[in-house]
Amino acid sequence: MFTNVKKLSHTSVRARIATKQKLLNAIKEDYLDHAMTTKFFIDDVVGEYQRNSQKRSLYWAAKRPLKIDFSSGTPLLKVSERTYSVTAKDKRWISEETLSHSLSVYFIWCFEEFEIFLKRIYAFVGFMNKTNWQGGDFGTTVLKDIKLNTYDEYLSNVNKNSKLSSTEILKRLRKICPVIVNWEFSGIRNLKNLHWWIAYITLIRHVLVHRTGEVENTDKFEKRLRDELGVGQNNNFTEFLSVINAKYMRHSEKRCHISLCDFSKSSGIAKKCDDLLDILQIYTEFICEAVKRESFK
Repeated sequence: MFTNVKKLSHTSVRARIATKQKLLNAIKEDYLDHAMTTKFFIDDVVGEYQRNSQKRSLYWAAKRPLKIDFSSGTPLLKVSERTYSVTAKDKRWISEETLSHSLSVYFIWCFEEFEIFLKRIYAFVGFMNKTNWQGGDFGTTVLKDIKLNTYDEYLSNVNKNSKLSSTEILKRLRKICPVIVNWEFSGIRNLKNLHWWIAYITLIRHVLVHRTGEVENTDKFEKRLRDELGVGQNNNFTEFLSVINAKYMRHSEKRCHISLCDFSKSSGIAKKCDDLLDILQIYTEFICEAVKRESFK
């Protein structure tokens, strides 16, 4: 998919722009493919836990990705007609502990794919216009002497730059495409202040990777978020944290863990990680649309 995108031809301006649009679409589609695959894995492992059976059988399922309609000026969330499907999955009995671990692994994997997406997008905006990048991104080379010609060369530069974390790239994209900030604030459907959400998701991913999901000190956890976002003791942010901490933090025996599923639902397991994956997908939609508007205007 992404790797099959052809290099730009040095033909007409119109042809080159068309190819760049295909490249941008391919970057988004590559992440979307990983996001839908993650949801398949999550559904499969949760379904197997609920069935609690050692029976092995063929499996088929379909998922439709989220789609954002930008035509009205205000982003509207819809369900795409696109269908992703998988078949022939083996079933095995699993425990609650294994299920929780599996969901953490799938979430971490999908977030890492989101980080790869951000690096590709940042490479793309530099490829479209090298002045979108900061001088240090090119090392010690003077901007007028930059000789990078292909997208792959820009991507290589991004991958070599250890300073370009997902948080740093998002900060730069917000400056390059200010409409991202507007969409983050206004949100979509019942999701407001998406800037806060993405910071929260980034931090719980860090906790899952480096502390196997254990939040050693909730006060430090919250302070880190406040400092990073520059919100201080903002009352709205305090309310935001109260709501999502109640959902994603599980307290037991004086310990606190990130919880990505709820086993207490009488109707079945609540896959809370799905909401986080949806937010990551919404972000990819926002960013790609903003970059397209900025790059092809």
